[in-house]
Amino acid sequence: MPMLQNLAFGDPEPLGEPVRTLLGQAAAVGVRDGRDAEIYFAANGSTAVFHCLDLWTGRCKFRAEIPGEDVVWGMTVGRDGRVYLAGDLTGVLYRYDPDSPRLEKIGAHPADPFVWDLAPRGDSIFGATYPNARIFEYDPNRSAFRDWGMADEREQYARGIAADERYLYVGLGSTAGLVRIDPADGSRTKIHLPGVTGKQGFIERLWVFGDHLVFQVQKGHMHVLDLREYRIVDRFEADGFACAEPREGAPGVDTGLRLFFTKGTGLYRWEGAGRIRRLAVLPMRTCDEKLRIKAMAWVGRKGTRTPGGAGGGADGRVLAIVTNYGECFLYDPAVGDARRVELEIEPGPVQVQALAFDGEGRLIAGGYQRGLARWNPEDNRIEWELLHFPQTEGIAVGDDGSVYFGTYTQAVIYRYDPRKPFRPLPGFRGPGANPERLFAIGEGQDRPFAIASGDGFVFFGTVPDYGLLEGALTVYRPKTGEIRVLRGIVPQQSIVSLAYRDGVVYGGSSIAGGLGSRPVHDRAELFAFDAREGRLLCRFAPEIPGLGVPPKMIGELAVGPDGLLWGIACGAVFAYERGAMRLVKSRVYFPGESPGSLYRPPALRFGPDGLLYAELAGKLVVIDPETLEHRVIDEEPFELLAIGPDGRLYQAQGSRVFRRSVIRPAEGET
Repeated sequence: MPMLQNLAFGDPEPLGEPVRTLLGQAAAVGVRDGRDAEIYFAANGSTAVFHCLDLWTGRCKFRAEIPGEDVVWGMTVGRDGRVYLAGDLTGVLYRYDPDSPRLEKIGAHPADPFVWDLAPRGDSIFGATYPNARIFEYDPNRSAFRDWGMADEREQYARGIAADERYLYVGLGSTAGLVRIDPADGSRTKIHLPGVTGKQGFIERLWVFGDHLVFQVQKGHMHVLDLREYRIVDRFEADGFACAEPREGAPGVDTGLRLFFTKGTGLYRWEGAGRIRRLAVLPMRTCDEKLRIKAMAWVGRKGTRTPGGAGGGADGRVLAIVTNYGECFLYDPAVGDARRVELEIEPGPVQVQALAFDGEGRLIAGGYQRGLARWNPEDNRIEWELLHFPQTEGIAVGDDGSVYFGTYTQAVIYRYDPRKPFRPLPGFRGPGANPERLFAIGEGQDRPFAIASGDGFVFFGTVPDYGLLEGALTVYRPKTGEIRVLRGIVPQQSIVSLAYRDGVVYGGSSIAGGLGSRPVHDRAELFAFDAREGRLLCRFAPEIPGLGVPPKMIGELAVGPDGLLWGIACGAVFAYERGAMRLVKSRVYFPGESPGSLYRPPALRFGPDGLLYAELAGKLVVIDPETLEHRVIDEEPFELLAIGPDGRLYQAQGSRVFRRSVIRPAEGET
């Protein structure tokens, strides 16, 4: 093993941005002067990008980056015809004026920085935010913001907002609820919704159509609420959006309410309680379980005037539909068919969310929200990419040579065999699919950050769904297909790190549960689980000498060449003798250091030289496991670490990947 002082490290070599996606979480349809129909779309990226596109041709008329934002969820068209939007990082409200055209920074609003939804009411724009469920208003006439405070003091998420002439309606989570706010006096009224209120989940999209409030629960369950009686009149499944067919000459819609929505490739019309009619098939290129509709609106046929802008009835109009994958369709009820419009939206680079080698010398990178790529480091080229692969939280190579992916949401597991042809079938299902969708862990699990394998087992450690505390250890046998989901291995904590050796899987926890939950414990734990017998051998909170505070998360675990179980927590590294789970050695390098995230564990990897490479206090550090001496390789914070077969270090920072050479003394040198 080389001595630390004899090592030399090269400067980080930029390798580019390996992961791209074409995804947007916010869109709108607008009509200027009753004629000029446009689509507004905010594309995800290392920097999010706003687009204005011609509805009929798909031509991009305007494009601008949104500084400091990677995702935009909130977008709406105001009564003034201008587009308002806000992202999830900076707390800044933007406005696009189609007549200029330009994207204008209005300013920082007074609520939480993460804006989930925007909705117009009169001349004003209202926003719903996270993590304190605050509501804000922007009045363009006075160029002034107003803070309306928390919609609910117990919930963190104000996920959706809608308005009528009298009230605001706010959807809450991660315990689902609906709050009505009276702007006249600011009073709040909680509306009880049987079968919804108090359940784990979200009310996340809302629309007012006359005397009805339509709202979405948990991404796909649409509910129709009669606002005269506050009674749910029906429920149906949809892909994230509902659009009414208003009646000409009427101020709104009443008992004649008809709702248009999609499910998969089908376009449907809800015609009253229990009555749904299929209207058309949409010619989608991308249709998967994460498909969501981001905008739907009626517009006049090209060359005709649409009374009232994008609203109005269906006579003489077409229905514009925009998906989160940047696809647009126009449904013409006169002919009962839909056509596709090609939108000029280019894929863009996104933050790297997971990074690992695949056993064949190729680097696999997963992107934030979507995207996956296989990169050849020798040729410095992308061998393949999947623009819409789900957000990958964990990547690991199994002892069968396959690469396993733990993805968000719903903790869906995928497998890729690098020895077989790359063949991405629709939904990653079907004979010969590679990658292939294996299964969803279920049991209230959501984010599989930890993966380990050995002796024909693959193990997954998960963070639970929103609002829940109890993670799980999942045991999978690829040869038989057997799946065991073991919740509560560490009660009311997430499982975020795993290592396997000689029939035993070792795990580390985080006190944090799913987003929107509040921890009930103050220290993380280690455990050992006998995979063959299916029983817990031990579980305890590690006591690390010199550590001033109990660790809230156990970072990555690894069984070293010395046979010890190594781990990382709170700026310290420790090693346990595996049989008795007895602490053998430890050292605190950065006292009092706490992880920036309680989900993604800090990196701890053994290199081919037998040294430990770790993330401590955001720094890249190398450690001699015999003496526990260390060197700081780089002070600059980074997010992910992978070690190549040749011992070079690969790091991710944002959307970029860097490579660093490690120059080791020749064998026999000291």
